[in-house]
Amino acid sequence: LANQENYLSTKQKALNLGVYAADLSYDVAYQRKAETEEYLRCILTMASDLNISIDADKISSKFEGNIDNVDGLIAVVKDVFKESQYILNQTSQTETALLFLIGSWVGSAYICVSASDLAANNMEFLDVALSHFEYAATIIKYIESRKDNADFAEFYNDFTEIMKQVEIYRTDKNNSEKFDGVASIIKRMRNGII
Repeated sequence: LANQENYLSTKQKALNLGVYAADLSYDVAYQRKAETEEYLRCILTMASDLNISIDADKISSKFEGNIDNVDGLIAVVKDVFKESQYILNQTSQTETALLFLIGSWVGSAYICVSASDLAANNMEFLDVALSHFEYAATIIKYIESRKDNADFAEFYNDFTEIMKQVEIYRTDKNNSEKFDGVASIIKRMRNGII
């Protein structure tokens, strides 16, 4: 959260809006109230900086009304993300929306990787993580037409490499060390964003 002030460009703000969204979802799921409130505040600030006109008072009111209700908070978070994506798409901020998507995928993939460190050799968990990683193929389709754009070239290469590593892991899922190839790329990507 302390890094929020360091994000100056639209690219940095959009990517980190996505990462913060993943972190907010994690905090809501694990009922970390103080962190949830702080992430929501930061997300609303970054959304405003990106000209995403979300009704902050309405969201804050809904949030406060559901502070002790995990399902209610999850619904509020989903509403914020749906509204953000809708506004970005309706205002022709397609690239900003795509950066937001990339950031949220990287943030949630990082949570999967971090959890896998705690769940060593838990094949059921690794299968769930694998299904998340396979969504990288969809993101590649979104950024393929922009792979020569400086903002997206590195992401295109990273997501392509992730899919190669996912395929290697899929061929030998009993060897959790194969998972490390995917995990190292995701950790590097997240560190580069935050």
